[in-house]
Amino acid sequence: MKRKKTYICCLSLIPNEKFEIYEFLLSFIKKEYKFNPKILTIDFCKYIIKAIKSIFPSFLIIRCFFHWVKVLWANLKKLRYTDKEKINKTKRLLPNIKIMAFIEPKLHK
Repeated sequence: MKRKKTYICCLSLIPNEKFEIYEFLLSFIKKEYKFNPKILTIDFCKYIIKAIKSIFPSFLIIRCFFHWVKVLWANLKKLRYTDKEKINKTKRLLPNIKIMAFIEPKLHK
């Protein structure tokens, strides 16, 4: 079985997280670098998801697990999660969930 690899293919500094910015950036990358992966792992920004679906409609989009945990914790804070014992248990659990983002998935045929 040929092992698939993961690469960081693009990091960019952008002035804001608007659809038009992501659309421009992705169009440029597609045109200039002949960028055509099958799967993209991204954070939870709705505008980049919309832009990817616009520029690369056949891509499989996977949300980043690390960022998922970050969003989960932020939402717990917004809900004013106040039970001290539950907060402490959750704080102990979240690092264990975060580390799962770095575990290589088992490859199946």
